[in-house]
Amino acid sequence: RDQRDARARARADLEIRPRPPEHEGVEGDDGEEDQVEHGRILHIIAFTAILIPMIDSHCHLADAQFAPDLEEVLRRMRDAGVERAVVIADTLADGEKCLALAARYEQLFCTIGVHPHAAKEWKPGDGERLRALLRSSPKAKAVGEIGLDYHYDRSPRDVQRAVFAEQLAIAKELGLPAVVHCREAVADVRDLVLASAARIVLHCCTERWEDVEPLVAAGHLLSFTGIATYPKSEEVRRTIERCPLSSLLIETDAPY
Repeated sequence: RDQRDARARARADLEIRPRPPEHEGVEGDDGEEDQVEHGRILHIIAFTAILIPMIDSHCHLADAQFAPDLEEVLRRMRDAGVERAVVIADTLADGEKCLALAARYEQLFCTIGVHPHAAKEWKPGDGERLRALLRSSPKAKAVGEIGLDYHYDRSPRDVQRAVFAEQLAIAKELGLPAVVHCREAVADVRDLVLASAARIVLHCCTERWEDVEPLVAAGHLLSFTGIATYPKSEEVRRTIERCPLSSLLIETDAPY
């Protein structure tokens, strides 16, 4: 009943807002037209969220930014029609916090893994520690966030690849999917994933369709964020248009 009442309030709130004008016939410069199109997309997303129960497939609720008002965040999530969320870890210590949140809140699930930024901190025994954490709770649903980041290069690239490959192997061994971060590294991510035979979700996908189509063809999933609504994200929207619905997830990547 609480969720139905929340959706009713959200529906009433949406109905009294002025709907964005149709894109056709709008005069002005390209920036003004982009703002109209952006508003139209947000309106569609908001209306869809009211009608269909949603799952946020990737958020960082264990982040310290959420600590002061986590209960309020969860209430707003529920009121907006988001019924479940997957809380993502970036390190093994972060994974312990994610497990604690998942144990405390019925609507939360989690992943555990080491982000490429932290790959340089990987040490002998961390693979076994990761296995133990993943086996410790049925609410640990995936290995992640793992992957490659060649934009910031906060860990050496050879170290990133080695730690990524080891965690993919653990995911395959435990029969769990992996949540994969990819920044300016799509060729290496694709090659390592296809060689591993692990199942993955490519998180915050901003890649060209031609670069990720082999992953989708192999049965992997793509997950998209609000970046898809940015005026200059034509390539992301093109990838979304070509991605089968059965291979598509959405996420907030909150608070980022």
